[in-house]
Amino acid sequence: MQKEITIQEVENTLNEYEDFENPVIVKRGNKKDVIIISIDEYQKNLFLSELSKKVAKGEDDLKNNRVRDAREVFGRLREKYGY
Repeated sequence: MQKEITIQEVENTLNEYEDFENPVIVKRGNKKDVIIISIDEYQKNLFLSELSKKVAKGEDDLKNNRVRDAREVFGRLREKYGY
């Protein structure tokens, strides 16, 4: 469950928690300005976002027949690099 705090409570909250299992929302007045998440959670979200983009591109390539036979690709690599 997320926690909402004011900007004045940020330092106290950061000192209070060693690890953020859930996001902390920082509010200024009644406006939600910032979300604090752990580095691990951020990296996981970044990875999943990039993966999603790459999967979507691959699906688009398949849909539009922008594909090559794996045997052909690896055969050319073997010819070029000799392995």
